[in-house]
Amino acid sequence: MDSWWTSLFEFLKIILPLVVLYYLLRMVMRRQYQSLVAVLNSKRKDNQASFQLKSRLQALERLSLYIERIEFQSLIYRLNEPGMQTRQLYYAMLIALQEELEHNITQQLYVSDQLWQIINSARDHQIRILGELKSELADEGDARELIERINAYTMQSNDQVMQTARRAVKEEAKMLL
Repeated sequence: MDSWWTSLFEFLKIILPLVVLYYLLRMVMRRQYQSLVAVLNSKRKDNQASFQLKSRLQALERLSLYIERIEFQSLIYRLNEPGMQTRQLYYAMLIALQEELEHNITQQLYVSDQLWQIINSARDHQIRILGELKSELADEGDARELIERINAYTMQSNDQVMQTARRAVKEEAKMLL
């Protein structure tokens, strides 16, 4: 019986330190794992924040360019061709206004709802004014007549809608930076 107790005691002398060592190592490894996970989560959040900021700034850049591209003078410069009729230039400008919106529609994901409404109001304003300027002209007339009316409107008006859109983009960019 004495040898049985001696054997058990010898066995426990070997096993108990191993068990204690196992649990200590397990506890240390768990803490290291948790701290590594915390560091990785922090880096991931930083990367996400950086990506979101970059995406939002790029969207604001695109919308700023969009505003410039839907300006009457920009549309005329890109679309007017010698010998165009009023109707042709008018519809080319309407199509360009719609295509510009379609090209930039996803930017609304990265900007505030208020800014997106202002951007849409600017486009709607351009369409409305273009229709008003064209309404008194003959469809088959020379497009230069429409261009002259647009130029007169541009010189005469301060075009607060387009300026408001530009300011709104700048303000949202300032809020991000």
